Amino acid sequence: PKQAEIIWELDTSYDISLLKAYFKETWRSISFEFWDGTQWTQKQTMNGNTEKGWQRIALSKPIATTRMRVTFPNGWESARFISEIEVQVIRPLSR
Repeated sequence: PKQAEIIWELDTSYDISLLKAYFKETWRSISFEFWDGTQWTQKQTMNGNTEKGWQRIALSKPIATTRMRVTFPNGWESARFISEIEVQVIRPLSR
């Protein structure tokens, strides 16, 4: 299947520190990438593998961005088994 994606335009620049997704079923995946002004960088992927429920990635260093790309590598059909995503920020960056 073709990879499904959502481009999330943020209202300002944020320091992203934590990514979370709730997996309703196992064997699903979701990826997050961050816009640096010229390209998508620092891809982070969660795989539901054998676990249902909340999965999380705590970033070792916050990522500053104004745009995120959320992708579902197995297409929209498998995206429906991820019911929520949360992004934790340290603070919005001053403009």
